[in-house]
Amino acid sequence: MQVVLPWLGAPEPMILAALGTILCVPLIRRFAGAAGLRLTGAALGLGLVMAGWYLFGARLITPRLLFERLPVLVAFGLAVGVLLDLFRAPRLVQWLAAALAALATGWWLIGAPTEFPDALAFATRMALPVAIAAVALAGLLRPQPEPAGQSAMLLAAALGLAAAAVLAGLPAPTLAFAASLAAGAAAFFVLQLLFPAVTLGAAGAFPAALALAGSAIAMWIATRASGLAFAFPVLACVFLAAPMAQRIAPRGKVARRVMAPLLWLGAGLVPALAGAVLAWAIGA
Repeated sequence: MQVVLPWLGAPEPMILAALGTILCVPLIRRFAGAAGLRLTGAALGLGLVMAGWYLFGARLITPRLLFERLPVLVAFGLAVGVLLDLFRAPRLVQWLAAALAALATGWWLIGAPTEFPDALAFATRMALPVAIAAVALAGLLRPQPEPAGQSAMLLAAALGLAAAAVLAGLPAPTLAFAASLAAGAAAFFVLQLLFPAVTLGAAGAFPAALALAGSAIAMWIATRASGLAFAFPVLACVFLAAPMAQRIAPRGKVARRVMAPLLWLGAGLVPALAGAVLAWAIGA
């Protein structure tokens, strides 16, 4: 841990993300009434909001710096996801909300412009951020046969992004949020292994996807690291590789409950690590 921390920065935001996730699950189950089970994924979003506020501050109106926009983005995703799960929104409504959230993410992270004198230039600037957000949202919202499948993919993608940023030589502040996301995702993944009733749902998928996409976009905009540009498509394969692991999962009920999520995580780590190596090979 002492070897890793000089690259990732202080451990406090990672601890906040992990502990916030773990502690908020029983609180949600206790106080959210009948909707408590559906809303357990919100614990991950709450942990990420706390980590983001610790890192960048709680600037709700016109944050001055790019990374200060990330906690607001995650809070927005948390609010959307909670509303969708609270009212049991049908799948079509969830996908529509995901499309609008991807567009909102791109607009927010390129500076939230209110005037568009050059529509083509605006669309060009929006293309990559919207695509990254759309891939993350689609990957985490898509129904999966394994309860821990979504959190396994999220954990693999977050680890891959943090590793890619480290190997590309990016400064520590740009890594801290991705490391916090990985810590929160790891905590939620372990909770799902121990308690299968804990579900990510839209309440967790929206803030987690926007945290993943937002940190990736912020790293790219702030650094223009060429290695990351080539690593992103490989990292996106996490959401394709992990579901393929179900084909080799054990058939027994008990064995499948324990081994299938680990197989999903292992499958997702293959493209995640490949993306990190690519980022290192090409360089920042």
